[in-house]
Amino acid sequence: MKIVVLGSKGMLGSALELRLKGSEHTVVCLSRKQLDLTDREKVLVHKSLRAADVIVNCAAFTEVDKCEDDYFKALEVNGCVPRYISEVCDEVGSLMVQVSTDYVFNGRLDRPYTERDSWSPLNAYGDSKVVGEICALRSERNIIVRTAWLYGPYKENFIFKIVKRASKSKRIEVVSDQFGTPAYTVDLSDWILKLVESGETGIFHGVNDGVASWFEFAKEAIALSGIDCEVIPITSEEAKEKFGLKAERPAYSVLDCGRLKTVVGDVRHWREALKEYLS
Repeated sequence: MKIVVLGSKGMLGSALELRLKGSEHTVVCLSRKQLDLTDREKVLVHKSLRAADVIVNCAAFTEVDKCEDDYFKALEVNGCVPRYISEVCDEVGSLMVQVSTDYVFNGRLDRPYTERDSWSPLNAYGDSKVVGEICALRSERNIIVRTAWLYGPYKENFIFKIVKRASKSKRIEVVSDQFGTPAYTVDLSDWILKLVESGETGIFHGVNDGVASWFEFAKEAIALSGIDCEVIPITSEEAKEKFGLKAERPAYSVLDCGRLKTVVGDVRHWREALKEYLS
């Protein structure tokens, strides 16, 4: 198959490029500099897209608080771009893979979210990603992979920043009342490839096993790094005041990956994946 990866310079796109280059498939990776995805006409006529068997859209505007300030940009990148890609996919008969987020939910359930749960975003970022999902679902052949708390090689991420902060301080504060499950980009890239090869379509949740708060995630990373730094739990409200955060975050956005596991098999625990990343 010829697989095109959009947003190839991002955290997930970089990991996916490496995984696909180790497979039997032909891979074409396009960055923002190579193709302006917000230009519908350029997207519709691009030769690589029109020759693709699969188009994986990893491109997104993911800075949650900045989305509150610039909803037009969030909607343009996270909503309109998937629409343009779906148009190309339908014209040439290719499979569209859209990467989405746990932020399409409000985090007010007392159980993990399944693929059948209704959208209920709390912020502009989540709202714009819902629009992206709707556009992807319009495509005749589609896979939507919702993920969360991404970290991995090649790019700065939450763990990278936490370890860096901890190495320069004896005490850091991390939110303890938001719960989810981290996703290691190396694992997620492998799952995406297996989903594409499986012939399955529809919505899947893709995160590692287990549940964590940001506080637990950070504390584990610092312990594994052997850094002497105290991690202090704080509430979401305290964090908004201290760090100037604007967007409301879901309190419990754990994703149920049962459907993913029927295709890819068991997925490893987030602690195991984190240990590999830090090593």
